[in-house]
Amino acid sequence: MNMFKNDPEFQAMEAQASEQMEKLLKATVGDYEAYMADRDAAAAEMSALLKQAKDQGLNVKAFKRLIAERKRDRDEVLEEDRMLEQYRSLLF
Repeated sequence: MNMFKNDPEFQAMEAQASEQMEKLLKATVGDYEAYMADRDAAAAEMSALLKQAKDQGLNVKAFKRLIAERKRDRDEVLEEDRMLEQYRSLLF
């Protein structure tokens, strides 16, 4: 049995904590939903850009690989390329 259950001071503190949690949740959910909307809008713009690039003759798969490589360390990418060339020479 909760001995604080009928204590008015405890009930007031519990109500205040609940109210604060509700405000925090509403703010966090609102921020998250705004970021999701921004992300969805950016994804649509990126998709349109890739379609335009493809229409202009760019190889979209190579383009995406280039973008991914630019995010990585240059030496790491060069080492991976050297290894791929070595493997290709053995297989082809």
